[in-house]
Amino acid sequence: MSGNVSRFSSPLFSYSNISMYPGQSGSPVFNTSQNIVGINVAEAQYLNPNPNGDNNKVPSALASQYPNYGVQLTTSNINWIQNNVPALKATALYRVYNPNNGEHLYTKNLNEVISLTKVGWNYEGVNSQQPATGNAVYRLYNPNSGEHFYTLSSYERDSLVKAGWRYEQISFYSDPAKHTAIYRLFNPNAKGKQISHFYTSSSAERDSLVKIGWRYEQISWYGL
Repeated sequence: MSGNVSRFSSPLFSYSNISMYPGQSGSPVFNTSQNIVGINVAEAQYLNPNPNGDNNKVPSALASQYPNYGVQLTTSNINWIQNNVPALKATALYRVYNPNNGEHLYTKNLNEVISLTKVGWNYEGVNSQQPATGNAVYRLYNPNSGEHFYTLSSYERDSLVKAGWRYEQISFYSDPAKHTAIYRLFNPNAKGKQISHFYTSSSAERDSLVKIGWRYEQISWYGL
């Protein structure tokens, strides 16, 4: 379906020559370049009885008198949607450091961060922003070294469990749109209880570690 914007009053706009059906609120509104410019929020008023014998839509000849309404996708509106729609809220992924064994732990659980800092871990800040939903990132624990490991791969998860690692939980979610890469590096010189993996969104940090002997393995997950 296509039509014309008949009235503009920021942030709302109405469009004519379109007959909408109930249940289409929330559908995207595209411009002629196929870019999403708004979200449909209200169907047109319905005529009863409908001269066309169809009570579910406004006759096209009268559509301009009974327009549909949409809301623009402005920056402020997008921010409001992200802050008020739970499924779209971003989740801060915190990074804490254990100076005793060199491990960095990544968690969205602020209570976990607080508990660890009380027993000697160092809080290093927000590592990345993660979506509230998306591709699951699994967290595993090595009881021999104390290291935590993060992976998107269920195959890798299951292989590590068979090798003695403990599967803990879905730790957070990776961005399906792949906006910000989180790199995984491996320390081939780690021995005993030394930590062998490190994760970072910084390409400079990644490259610095590679220069001193770490191996870049892959993109481990994606942040927003």
